[in-house]
Amino acid sequence: MNLLFHRTQRPHNRMITMAKILHVATSALFLVCGILMITIQNWEASLRFILVGICHLLIGGASILGYFSNDVYRLAFQTDFAMGIFNAIIGVLLVLVPGKLFILPCAIGIMAVMDGACKSQISFEGYQFGLSMWFLVLISALAEIGCGIALIILTVLETPLKVLAGVTMGVVGIVNIWTTMYMVHRSNGAKRPEETLSERSEEP
Repeated sequence: MNLLFHRTQRPHNRMITMAKILHVATSALFLVCGILMITIQNWEASLRFILVGICHLLIGGASILGYFSNDVYRLAFQTDFAMGIFNAIIGVLLVLVPGKLFILPCAIGIMAVMDGACKSQISFEGYQFGLSMWFLVLISALAEIGCGIALIILTVLETPLKVLAGVTMGVVGIVNIWTTMYMVHRSNGAKRPEETLSERSEEP
């Protein structure tokens, strides 16, 4: 098997810690960028594109690193390879090819819907693993999806979107910060949930 695309069976604690820190930091940057979009009224469009594009690039890189960090539960980062690539592509397009203003909120809305859908999947798997606050992850994911859908719809209707785009970025940032803090764990010698389930199934 090609080792490049095969995550090891045992987690690497140092990489997990680095991925967790980077994921939280880039999500916080996304949150700050959203607040700036809400509060600063006279931004140049090109500056807005570049800043949001850089945020997408950083989040994409942190997501890909998180996927390969192989945390204990394999929950928080399990969909991050695809999301990382998506965010990186969006970031490159926003930075290198600043387009019409409707592209920016539409990109943010699509990202929020996709991230919320991934978080929804993670919440259900967290429930199966016995995580106590899985339902809060689900509620957060639905909030992301709701903001994203509203942003996309209003983009189609050509409604002024800067504030809602900022709010959506803030919601995505907050959700990513707290879900990463809650669901990413070092090994500390603990067995993975699937290993425990496998052992139980082998018992007479």
